[in-house]
Amino acid sequence: MKNYGVYNNEKRLQALQAYAITDTDSEKVFDEIVAEAAAITGCTLAALTFVDDSRTWVKASTQTLPRFVGNDESFCTYGVLEPELMEVYDASKDERFLHLPAVQAGQIKYYAGAQVQSTEGLALGMLCVTHEKQYRLTALQRRQLTDLAARVSALLELRLV
Repeated sequence: MKNYGVYNNEKRLQALQAYAITDTDSEKVFDEIVAEAAAITGCTLAALTFVDDSRTWVKASTQTLPRFVGNDESFCTYGVLEPELMEVYDASKDERFLHLPAVQAGQIKYYAGAQVQSTEGLALGMLCVTHEKQYRLTALQRRQLTDLAARVSALLELRLV
């Protein structure tokens, strides 16, 4: 993805900056939410990410991941474009993700992500899960993942008070 104009808008980036969430230490509450997301979905990895103008920053994860990756190396950069939960059933067959090292190595085949949003509905990041096999969430799992992302959004609002 070379054109970041759709999600790299000034209002969204200002909102992300106001929450002062990127480049911060891990927090137990967010670690617990990603653990719950992995348990609910049965996926091998869950992460909470925030997408700024050039990188996708990992706030919490159930596995050891780099603290950030470039936006051109991230599923989440596409997720912030999707108002509904984004699912990729087989990343090895999706042209948007064929270049990603984790896809090429067979580490990620399935991705699902729900937006973490500001009160204005601006996409700040994603609560996402991945699996190394083709996978599909049930309707209940999709709703629960979306609900967990909404919980993250509510917790972020407390930072502004």
